[in-house]
Amino acid sequence: MSQLFTRALSRRIWILVAGCLLAATWLACGGVEVATPVVNPAPQQPTPAPAQVEQPPAEATEIAEQPAPAEAETPPAAQPSEPGEAEWTVMLYQDADDEILEYDILVDFNEAELIGSTDKVNIVSQLDRYRGAYKGMGNWTSTKRFYVTKDNNLKQIGSPELADLGEVNMADGETLVDFITWAVQNYPAQKYALIMSDHGAGWPGGWNDPAPGGLGRDQVVVAQLFGVDGIWLMELDRALEQARQQTGIDKFDLVGFDACLMGQLEVFTALEPHARYAVASQEVEPALGWAYASFLLELTNEPDMDGAKLSQKIVESYVTRDLRILDDESRRELVAQEFNFSGETTPEEVAEVKGRDITLTAVDLAGIPQVNAAVDNLATALAKTSPKATSQARAYAQAFQSIFGEETPSPYIDLGHFAQLAVELSRDAGVADAAEQVFVALKETILAEKHGSNRPGATGLAIHFPTAQVFGTADNFGYTTVAERFAQTSKWDEYLYFFHTGQAAPTGYSRPEPEPVAAQPQASQAPQGISEEDWQVIQTDIATLENAGYGPQEMPLLLAMQYGYPLDLIQYLVDSGVFRASTGRSLAMAGLKPIQLTPLALSAEIARPGEPVTIQTEINGDRLAYVYSFIGRFLPREDAMLIEDIDYLAADESQTIGGVSYPVWSPQGVNVEFEWEPTVYAISDGATSVKALFEPVAYDAEIPTYAVGGTYRFASGGEPRFAKMYFRDDAMTEVFGFTSGITQAIGAPRQIIPQPGDQFTVLERGDDLSLPGEQGREKYVREGGTLTFGETPFTLATTPAPSGNYVVGVIAEDFDGRRYEQYEGLFVVNDEAAAVDGFTPYVSEELGLALLYPAAWTVEENLPDNSVDFFDEASSALVTIARSSYPDAPSPAQADSQAIQEVIDALSQSRDLENLQFLGDTQDYVLGAYDGQTIDFAYDLDGQPYFGYAVASTPVEGTTYVVLVSALDAEYDDLADEFDDMLYSFDILISGVSKAQAGRPRRTLPTNSLPTISATRPAA
Repeated sequence: MSQLFTRALSRRIWILVAGCLLAATWLACGGVEVATPVVNPAPQQPTPAPAQVEQPPAEATEIAEQPAPAEAETPPAAQPSEPGEAEWTVMLYQDADDEILEYDILVDFNEAELIGSTDKVNIVSQLDRYRGAYKGMGNWTSTKRFYVTKDNNLKQIGSPELADLGEVNMADGETLVDFITWAVQNYPAQKYALIMSDHGAGWPGGWNDPAPGGLGRDQVVVAQLFGVDGIWLMELDRALEQARQQTGIDKFDLVGFDACLMGQLEVFTALEPHARYAVASQEVEPALGWAYASFLLELTNEPDMDGAKLSQKIVESYVTRDLRILDDESRRELVAQEFNFSGETTPEEVAEVKGRDITLTAVDLAGIPQVNAAVDNLATALAKTSPKATSQARAYAQAFQSIFGEETPSPYIDLGHFAQLAVELSRDAGVADAAEQVFVALKETILAEKHGSNRPGATGLAIHFPTAQVFGTADNFGYTTVAERFAQTSKWDEYLYFFHTGQAAPTGYSRPEPEPVAAQPQASQAPQGISEEDWQVIQTDIATLENAGYGPQEMPLLLAMQYGYPLDLIQYLVDSGVFRASTGRSLAMAGLKPIQLTPLALSAEIARPGEPVTIQTEINGDRLAYVYSFIGRFLPREDAMLIEDIDYLAADESQTIGGVSYPVWSPQGVNVEFEWEPTVYAISDGATSVKALFEPVAYDAEIPTYAVGGTYRFASGGEPRFAKMYFRDDAMTEVFGFTSGITQAIGAPRQIIPQPGDQFTVLERGDDLSLPGEQGREKYVREGGTLTFGETPFTLATTPAPSGNYVVGVIAEDFDGRRYEQYEGLFVVNDEAAAVDGFTPYVSEELGLALLYPAAWTVEENLPDNSVDFFDEASSALVTIARSSYPDAPSPAQADSQAIQEVIDALSQSRDLENLQFLGDTQDYVLGAYDGQTIDFAYDLDGQPYFGYAVASTPVEGTTYVVLVSALDAEYDDLADEFDDMLYSFDILISGVSKAQAGRPRRTLPTNSLPTISATRPAA
């Protein structure tokens, strides 16, 4: 050993500052066949008879056959009607103060102008524009009121401007009240329709306005979450009540939301006192919005139709009769912008693609109390049946876009589909009877419903059913406050409380913040040596076991046997009542066996092109919902792990209910086996590729949909937005932007139609390993490559995975969205991939190690000495790694100590080293993913000062690696990153050795042997 280190230290070299480190790596609306709308006859109303709904005049349906609504026969245009003359006044509340949807709302205004007001139908608009986005149609930025008149120019506003209000806050309910009051007083009619356009967010509400901005008067959690004011649902309820009182309107004949996600029971319950009929979408809406020219033509041709029939016409015309699809020139523009396609298309082809992910529902609001009563009965029945079946039904129900981020499953699910699943999965007669009441109530309440083939489980109404994480965040994000009328009317919120706590909701339910799991005892009272930091770790571990479903009798044993806690500490926890305080678990978790995974087994320690690695594990537990594969890559200098790929692993069997397929796992357990070759995914424009994380959107073994998150920048200006780019069949289908946040999907979504010059910068995500424990989980975000929209469509492509240290993993997700994981380290050698920041791989089967080193350096193996030198001809940098053994050491730590001492002795005995000093005591160190020890030293050689350090690590009994690093003192700072990166990338090639610190640190719970059932990864 002495000769080895003396020889290594005597190398003479001089200077290089090499670049270091590694660089890195789809919401939803896109595409299949549009379902024929389901139209139920309208119930009897004190307005036109049902016969008129079922037998509309022939001219009212001819629009689908015409080349464009602009050429349709419409009644002559009219000036504002005199009092009592009009049948209808249609009020368009158009909040276009947003760079994503300003253009689209202006196009909708022009569509309305193609029809225009008549002597029987008034159409008025309050239109707020955005400063700095679309510059056409006058390029004004204030809020204006118009009386919409007939005009065939789709590029300009031809209607008379009635008022310029300046910049008003369209996110304020008072603004809505003022508009409604003005419209009714100036344009009275027999019937009134209010159509509101902007971003929608479901039960929280919508209609944000960045100018003037602010969070508004209502102190609600969702305002803080979105970072902007909105017309929140309880505020909308108040505004409609106030408007009715001021105008004397009994009820609006129709309230429609041309906005995303508003087709929820909570929303319709808020509307029920104020309107007779409503139209809204359960899912995100495409940029097209509603087909205004079509349904307004129907209305002006038959002005005596009631709100039921008008709502049905809105649903029937949605997408399929939209001007931008029917009109040849408009369709060419749409297809070129959205699909980068310049050839000819038919209206049917474009409608088929645009309609694959849509939903739209027309509702008779008089039936909403019946729906709520049926849901109450369903909740009562669910409370008496298996919580596992209920959790499973929620997990597999048709879901819609979430506004609460991407860390948990969406809480927005289809009510009818959920009820179907609950019947099937519970096999409970009481649930079946209650679900049948829901089905009957929905059938009687829903007048028309349309959904695309990618939303097969949509039946018309969505409902909020959160996972435990969402429910436990800020009192369910203030659900009972914002969805106030629903919470006061329905028992659903009390059921959610019971489901998630196992306790009845208190009187006047407003759920308090949950108490800490172990609040009574203090670290100062614990056995000697327990610090405040230790106490936080203890509380975290207890919470982990509790969330995994373990009871108070099981947790002490697991803390001792699996976590290694001393018995006196466990006894103190027992005596302090900690475990008794931990029994308020979710009803969904009670009495259920938690998910467990065995450690991963890899077929090889190195992955190369053409030599895939097989990953295996076994999963058991009672609550398995989905299984995912995971690929991550370490970024040494940034102390982070980049997520390169994550995807569903498909089950051998699946079941389909209501058109939605979900995996069927054996109750005896699952043997997971899949292969990975060093390939990752990228977005290609045909010439360049940008590596990206394609995340699966919904479980589908045949036609998967993926989303890529990134930052969208508009060529026209405006603020950058977080956006998601969606891919299906390897091609980009849509882009959706979100109103809040720049790095995650929070706030109301809306489709973006890319314009030439717009840019999408991929956001690369991973774990910040510099933060302790779970604190760094998915906290690392950085910008990756940027793509510019032009003439070439974007496609999904594969690209070689760069050489380096990787983590492969299997993630099991339970019905409540909790994830259980196993990871293992893997080294990739890939000559097909470009070197990242000048590093190249070194692999030695003889030494049993692999790492990355600067490509400009020289490697000299000394296999007889079980060592290898890495040195730089242009500097004094030297790294020597030797493999040794200390069979007498009783533990790895003591083997490390012996190795460090041997280094100290060898250096001390060298005659070439002058003024040798060891700087401080031995410290703990992590070599790659393996615990070790290190010591710094300094010396002079030939009159020049050097600095260095030694590292020793024993990853497996009988094998210790000793690393010696040194450089001239004057050059060391410039070389430190190279040294750190090399040692960070260190990996061993000894099969079966677990990289305990690789990837996402997560304790492993005990496992049992399982029968084998395979799961295979679907092709991308």
